[in-house]
Amino acid sequence: MSGRRDGPKHARIFKKSAISSSPWPANAQQRIARQSLQHMSDADAAAAQASAEATPLPPSPTLASALVPPRREWVALEQPTTATETTRVRIMCYNILAQNLLEKNRYLYKPANTSFLDWYTRLEKVMAHIKVHGPDVVCLQEVHVDDLAADLAPAFAKLGYSYAFKQRTQTAEAHMDGLATFWRRDRWALAADPVPVEYRTNAFLDRDNVGLIVPLVAVVAEGEGDSSSASAAARIIVANTHLLFNPKRGAVKIGQAHQLLASMASLIDGPLSESTGSVPPVVVVGDFNSAPGSASVSFMVDGTIDLSPPESELSGQSAKHKETVDPPRSHSILNRPVLADPLTPHSAAQRIAIRGTNVPRFLVHPFDLASAYPVSELLDKLSSCSARSRDLVDYIFSGTYGAVVRPSPDVGADSAADSAAPDTTADVPVSVHPRRWVPATWSTPLGALPAPTDAVVPAPGQEWVPPPLASREERPTWELVPVGVLRLPTWTDAVPIPNATEGSDHFSLIADFALIRKE
Repeated sequence: MSGRRDGPKHARIFKKSAISSSPWPANAQQRIARQSLQHMSDADAAAAQASAEATPLPPSPTLASALVPPRREWVALEQPTTATETTRVRIMCYNILAQNLLEKNRYLYKPANTSFLDWYTRLEKVMAHIKVHGPDVVCLQEVHVDDLAADLAPAFAKLGYSYAFKQRTQTAEAHMDGLATFWRRDRWALAADPVPVEYRTNAFLDRDNVGLIVPLVAVVAEGEGDSSSASAAARIIVANTHLLFNPKRGAVKIGQAHQLLASMASLIDGPLSESTGSVPPVVVVGDFNSAPGSASVSFMVDGTIDLSPPESELSGQSAKHKETVDPPRSHSILNRPVLADPLTPHSAAQRIAIRGTNVPRFLVHPFDLASAYPVSELLDKLSSCSARSRDLVDYIFSGTYGAVVRPSPDVGADSAADSAAPDTTADVPVSVHPRRWVPATWSTPLGALPAPTDAVVPAPGQEWVPPPLASREERPTWELVPVGVLRLPTWTDAVPIPNATEGSDHFSLIADFALIRKE
């Protein structure tokens, strides 16, 4: 939901509907709903699907129009020219508007027909939209824990999906929503356990927003390959998030996004590196509550950000800043090529104060990301529309982890990787990224400055030494290339939602990718 604040507990509206029947007994529903992080095993999901299919949902004549997808065209992007083996994956990002937040902020949806605001009416439209497009991976935001157990999990199980869920870290009624990531278990399986990310870590990052990282591996059908082909199966990492809404706290949003990327890097360097030795491509999706021309979105694709501007301008949501950002006109940052030059060398030593907390002036990360939606498909478009606001705040980013893994101590001294390694004792700065300077302490949460060390940092004008190539075992690696997107509505054509065809106050973003294997 855009343009609203969380509020105190309220009386939720419940309405009986065929879609609310759950394959689990009441005590199991309650147990599942209250887990802060949960994921359904393939066996449990299959059992839930069989139970759900035993009581199919009847069609609803009164909602016939809801089963027709909105007039949104698919846009074909540049197709890969390589003949290398590819796997296609469709990823959806969708803020479905938690019912408790809708009830608290009903003023945002006037004069909408009240029947459009009913949870089960909206749910049927949301599920119809998902079923029409059949994504491999569905990343939902604003999923209420009770609605997940009673309605969403059974409905997705019937469609053949497994899922992981992470609730926000407060327990008040207004904060009982979270993130749910679903994946088609006939095509994808967990490559490692899902990783929940809690952004409340210190006095500066003090909000209860969360992230959820799900590493996936393509399912190799029986008879289609041997164990070696299974080990080389396509892998992706999908990160789902919903950042803080408050327009005045842009630095907190950037700190939250930074923390999500740091957790993803730890997963890649840890469990995934140990199990596969390769670096899978990454997809980062969610409601970033930031305008496309903002500094916080620039941080995602540039890998660097200067936090010295007023904090209220960093996310591009303030009324003053909207005059230059909304409708979105400046989108070059969304598809800017990877930086060829390092971050301003002397920046790491600079500190600024934000609301009394000392933080680095410049924040960096080692991922190389770009928007799956090209510039032409973001100009004058929006992803959220209510009676009081029109915004583009939802994004799908994709790319690679640009950091490198240095050779382990037992690697032979005569190895190519070891001979290429820089002399860390020399008076030169060392980066953990091959194309821009990223210090080893880059993942320190914003608001918690790393302890002083003797590490060499660049002086003004001093050059840094590019790090060596990764020392991972040679295995097939995969590149993720956007090949199509579902067009977003324009500023002039969109009408306030939810309505007769849309079940949320956000439109979904859907991108098709080609996973290209490179030997």
